[in-house]
Amino acid sequence: MRATLYTLARFVLIVVLTTTPLLLSAQSQQKIDEQRKRVEQYRKDLESAKSEVSTLKKEKGSASRKVEALKKQMNLRNNYIAETEEERSLVEADMNNVSNRCDSLSQELEHNLKLYAEVVRIAHRNYTQNNFTSYIFSAENASDMARRIGQIEHVGEKYRALADSIKSQEVRLQLERDKLTARRNELDSITRTLEDERKALAADKEEAQRSYN
Repeated sequence: MRATLYTLARFVLIVVLTTTPLLLSAQSQQKIDEQRKRVEQYRKDLESAKSEVSTLKKEKGSASRKVEALKKQMNLRNNYIAETEEERSLVEADMNNVSNRCDSLSQELEHNLKLYAEVVRIAHRNYTQNNFTSYIFSAENASDMARRIGQIEHVGEKYRALADSIKSQEVRLQLERDKLTARRNELDSITRTLEDERKALAADKEEAQRSYN
């Protein structure tokens, strides 16, 4: 009986401890969402500038107007690239945080699974050896018996709390792993966008140089 109480005394629920990472995750997502709004606005402005340049190319207007339109397009593309780089930085930072949470949750889950296995082993031994019954009926008096019954009920509550915690950790770990995969995909997509925009910026500069000549 003492071994059971000692083992369960080592079990500490981590519900309170996990609320801080959840709050930080929500704040991180808010920053990413806000940055994506800025990126999207620059993308729309850039598309408008590209449309203007395309129209001027078809017209027989002055070269200076085309150059000015190209300069505007390049400035917007530079801004778009800068804002996209900031988005990538935020996503990468959040991805690292998610990865750390996955590692932490995995370690906590592994610890609690080992602890639960130990608890089950002790509980089975106590059951087969009638330790709980012996513990209750070896009480000195009715008051002592009531106290011991309360201890056993407390042990049962701890069993259930440990099992519930393990289930919760398993769910959270899977959610975090899914989020980590999503963040990696987002990062790959943003990186490809940046590569394409840098190539387009280099082409803009070459075209502007030809227009000057």
